Amino acid sequence: VMTGALLLQAAGQNSNSSDTRALCFDGSGRYLVSGSTAESTDSDVCVLELERHRGVQRLRGLGTAVRKVWFSPDSRWIAALSDEWLLGVWDAASGRLRFIFEFTTGGSADGAGGTFNHAGDRFAFAAGTEVSLLDLNAGHVRAEWRVHAGWGYEVQFDAKGRLLFVRRESSAENPDGSTWVLYELTEGRDATLLHHQKDTRYSVFSLAFPAAGASFLTWAAGRSTGTNLVVAVSTETGQEVWRDDTHRVA
Repeated sequence: VMTGALLLQAAGQNSNSSDTRALCFDGSGRYLVSGSTAESTDSDVCVLELERHRGVQRLRGLGTAVRKVWFSPDSRWIAALSDEWLLGVWDAASGRLRFIFEFTTGGSADGAGGTFNHAGDRFAFAAGTEVSLLDLNAGHVRAEWRVHAGWGYEVQFDAKGRLLFVRRESSAENPDGSTWVLYELTEGRDATLLHHQKDTRYSVFSLAFPAAGASFLTWAAGRSTGTNLVVAVSTETGQEVWRDDTHRVA
């Protein structure tokens, strides 16, 4: 990122037609985990070491193409989601499959969101009409929240340990589902609405939740300006803290 130099170029490992769909760095920036869609029936989850430009290991256990991958903050665990809605969790050092969790949400797994907590012993997963908190010590679902259907699910733990959940929803002002809405998820309670998008001058089409959860990013299109824009929103106040709106739509 600092120099623009190419560090690594890698294709899916199963076949020449593999298509990499998911990437995630570990906390040190040394390792990269990738998930691919391949013509074969095997999934393709690979760990790459950037400093030596080589593959380290392939993780086994999922039977179909992988759409999402995640590293825990301490780099101990790797999670991956397949097209058949199976979530695998591996020990990163040994490559041993620790758990497989099954979800029945339907649709495309591309829109699912997931994240590890700071200690690496919980994993939050959001898709369809449900958000689940998984206990990775015991290997079971610790808590669940029912939510209305939406789009572009993202979850993150903030510095206070709160589990935050943001996604696109429909509103009276934006019936096409292009408004962001932020919730807090607390065990034993329904999802609590924290903030929602009040600026109707742009429509959101994608979201991202950086580590620590102090803010989230929206990729959007100005309704009347003809520009694409990136907006950073504070999770504490719900207010915009930064934007780049210099990219005009072709």
